[in-house]
Amino acid sequence: MARLTDRQFLKAQIDLEPLGLIMDDPFEAYFCTPKGARIFARSGVDGIHFCFVRGFGETVFAVSPMNGRENCVHPVAKSFRDFLRLLLALHDAAAIEQAWQWNAAQLEEFEQKHPSSDEQLAALDKLVFTFHLRPMAEPWKYIHTVQSGFDYGKLRFSEEFYETVEDTAGRPEPWKVTFEGGFGGGKGQAGKEISIGKTFFWGENEWLVPAAYVCKEGMVLDIIKHVPVEKLFSFREKWELCPENDGSDWEEDKCIRARAENPFEGRFSAELTVNGQTLQWKRGCALCWDPLYPEGNDRENKQVREHYKLDELDGWYIERISFPWKDKKQTVRSLRLSLCEDLLDVPGPEYTPEKAGDALTFQLPRQTQTYTITAQAMQDKTLDFFGQTLYTTALHYTITPEPPEGSLTLRDYAEPLRLSNRDSSIGVIGGADGIAAVGRGKDIVCSQVRLEEKRRVTWTLVCREKRKEDKTVTLLDGQKERII
Repeated sequence: MARLTDRQFLKAQIDLEPLGLIMDDPFEAYFCTPKGARIFARSGVDGIHFCFVRGFGETVFAVSPMNGRENCVHPVAKSFRDFLRLLLALHDAAAIEQAWQWNAAQLEEFEQKHPSSDEQLAALDKLVFTFHLRPMAEPWKYIHTVQSGFDYGKLRFSEEFYETVEDTAGRPEPWKVTFEGGFGGGKGQAGKEISIGKTFFWGENEWLVPAAYVCKEGMVLDIIKHVPVEKLFSFREKWELCPENDGSDWEEDKCIRARAENPFEGRFSAELTVNGQTLQWKRGCALCWDPLYPEGNDRENKQVREHYKLDELDGWYIERISFPWKDKKQTVRSLRLSLCEDLLDVPGPEYTPEKAGDALTFQLPRQTQTYTITAQAMQDKTLDFFGQTLYTTALHYTITPEPPEGSLTLRDYAEPLRLSNRDSSIGVIGGADGIAAVGRGKDIVCSQVRLEEKRRVTWTLVCREKRKEDKTVTLLDGQKERII
C-alpha cells in the first residue's frame, strides 16, 4: 500500500475544517507539545492540535492542553493514512481526540449525538474518491490498541511541562481570554479587556455584548443571547426533553424540526469594524448556561456566567468570536458589530411522487404565495462503491413559480445506509441530500443510497429561511477604549 503523507495530502487542497481540522499555518506549540513535534493540524478550540514526533515514525499524536499533564498527549494512529481512515469512520476529529477516555459504547453515543452535516459529508466523499480510502474498521478498537501498546515514558517535553504545578485547589481560576483559546483560556497572551456593556434587541431576543478583548493577533468578542427560562421550559415540555431523553436517538427530520424551535439555537455570521476597518470572522465557539439543569453546566459555563454577572435563573447562549487584524494591532477607539443570521432549515410538507406529472402545492413559511412542485422524470441509478452495487433514485422536478434563490431544498430522510465487509465498516454513506458522487443540481435531487433496487422515496420539502433582518450595532462611538 502506497504511503500517504500530510504534505502529499495538502496538494489535493481538500478542506477538512468541517471535520474539525484546520491545516493551515500558523501552528503554535503548547507547554504539553512533545519535543521534536511537527504540528500538521489544529482544531481551533482549546489549543487542541495533531502532530508527528521525531523518533516515533509516522505515528499521529493528539495534544489537548486542557486535559492536564497526565492526559494531554495520546497516540491516535499508526500513520497519516490511518488517521484519515479514522476520520472517514468517525466523521469528526473531536471523536478521535477524545476516544482515549471512552469505551466503545460511549464513542458510538458521541456519533449519534453529533450527526454529520452536509459540509462534513462532502469533505468525506472527497477523501474517498481522491485517495480511494476505506473507513477504519472498528475505530475504537484500533485507537485503543495503538494507545495500550505505547510507552508514554519515551516522550520528552519542555521545562515548562515538568515544573511543579502550584496547588490552586479551592481558588477561583483567573479570567483569561486569548485569541486561540476558546472558553478554556488556553496558551497565549491574555487579551486586554474593554468594557462594552451594550444591550440590544435582535429578533425576539435581547442580546448583550459585555466586553471585547484586544489581543496581539486580533480582537475577541463575546456575544450573548438572553433566553428566558419560560421559553426553555415550554420548548422542553413540547419535545419531552430531559437529561434521560436528550433527543440523541431521534430521526434526522425530528431533530431538524426541534432545532428550528430551540431557543438556544443562534447561528449567525459577524463582521467587526474597528476604527473604520472591517475585520472578518476567523473562528468561534459557543456554550450555553442552562438554568433548568444547573448540574449539567461545566466549569467554563459557570466561569463565564459569574464573570459577566448573568442571572443564574435564566438561560444564556454565549458566542466567542475571534477577528484577526488586517495589518497590525490597533488602539481601539470605535467598534461596530454587524450580524447576519444563518439560514435555518425548517422541514415542510412531504412529497412522494410515483411517476412523471405527480404534483404537490405548498407555501413557504411566512408567505402567502402558493407554489407547485411537479415531477418531470424519475430514474433509478446504480453506483459501484468498492465492488458493491448500490442504488439511488434521481428526481427531476420543476417548481412554479420559481421560489427565491436558496430558499428550498428536497431531502430524503430515510435511514442512511450502513455497510460492512471484511476490510471496512462504513458508518454512513451520503446524507439527507444524497451521495455527493451522484451530484445535485437546481432541478435534480438524488435519494439516499440503498442496497435494494426499488424503493418508494418520500421527499421532505425543507425551507431555508432567515427569521431576523441583518443587524448593525455601535459598540464604541469613537472615544478612548474603556479598559477594565
